[in-house]
Amino acid sequence: MRLGALAGLVLLGILSSSLAFAADLKVVSFNIQFLGQSESRRNADLADMLSRFDLVFVQELLAPPYAGHFPNGSSFVPDPDATAFFDAMQTEGFEYVLSEEDTGPGPTIHLNSSATEWFVAFYKPHRVSPAEALPHGFLARDRSDNRHFDRVPYAFAFEVGNADLVFISVHLRPDAGPDNRARRIEELDAIVSWVGEQDGAERDFIILGDMNFQNCAEVEANLPDGMATLNSRCQATNVKPDAGKPFDQVFYWTEDSSNELRTQRGITVINLIDEMHRRWTGAASAFPGAPYNHDRFRVLYSDHNPVRFAVRTDQPDDD
Repeated sequence: MRLGALAGLVLLGILSSSLAFAADLKVVSFNIQFLGQSESRRNADLADMLSRFDLVFVQELLAPPYAGHFPNGSSFVPDPDATAFFDAMQTEGFEYVLSEEDTGPGPTIHLNSSATEWFVAFYKPHRVSPAEALPHGFLARDRSDNRHFDRVPYAFAFEVGNADLVFISVHLRPDAGPDNRARRIEELDAIVSWVGEQDGAERDFIILGDMNFQNCAEVEANLPDGMATLNSRCQATNVKPDAGKPFDQVFYWTEDSSNELRTQRGITVINLIDEMHRRWTGAASAFPGAPYNHDRFRVLYSDHNPVRFAVRTDQPDDD
């Protein structure tokens, strides 16, 4: 009897743990290089890969997908390549939140070019909802030639189950060299300052996206005080096999958000070459991932791997 009861308790514990993991919000951050500037991008394959997730943050969108208006009242110029990706994502059941305009390091925006970028979050409405009452939007009013940012980050607020969080999607200054490293530090410092200025009760702020860190030492040196990264093993996130760098990160404040994230699991880097190879429908010899053809692969897909992590929904919200 005792052994049977013990076995039952063990089984109950396993089932409870499995149910908790199943309830987790499955989140992805994905830099899709020059999204909206490639007629040959295999949008349906990318959307199919992403369909098993609940919340997807995309960086490097270069143009709006549909008609609309900028904050100054002028009209968007929709780009058919961006439209194709958004259509594919909506076919997979996603809705989206799009930044109200683009942002870039130069003096001019609203360009539909690689000089500026938009931010977008795709979400499954039966799993997660935008939280309009929480801080959201661009982190600064001046979205061009900003003093602290090359591309002003965008905050997306969502609620799911017992959790509500603000995800700050970023694309920091690229490339090596002391000036570029210093700029990335400045950008992160400005994000931390913005978070500190928010006077509401919400304290779960997650910084994610392409941070362009060149090596593990830079990641460790640039983590803001009180923060940790879910990419704690410093995994490379770019696709190019012979030039791995820990570009993509998920930063969180340990005191405020450790309870909401599956911190022990960290991130999983999704192998984009493998994922797209399984979906390849052309001649086997033409697949640009075997052997790897960098210029061809990034035009069809991206030069970054997506990274995934989990948000717990089975814990009481602590703010």
